[in-house]
Amino acid sequence: MVVKSANWKKNNPGKRRAIRAKRRAAELHATLPGMTEEHWKQIQNIYIEAARMTKETGIKYEVDHIIPLQGKNVCGLHVPWNLQIITAEENRIKHNKVIIT
Repeated sequence: MVVKSANWKKNNPGKRRAIRAKRRAAELHATLPGMTEEHWKQIQNIYIEAARMTKETGIKYEVDHIIPLQGKNVCGLHVPWNLQIITAEENRIKHNKVIIT
């Protein structure tokens, strides 16, 4: 599956850029007006931790929105309390769904 994804990305750079731009716009519109520097630092630290875990274990970890930014029935926020670190595999399975454990 990783090979197919890499090939698709290589063969569809325009579509990939459009998807990433849409995602960035969604994140920008999904923040709270009262976000503090501490909130942004917490978000940054979550992404840093995911990168550290990937490097340390060799397993790809990603930051996931617990409640998706562009869900079918509900839309979440790009805030620290809506982020979790999960493996890339778990993230692909979850896709754009809310999974309650």
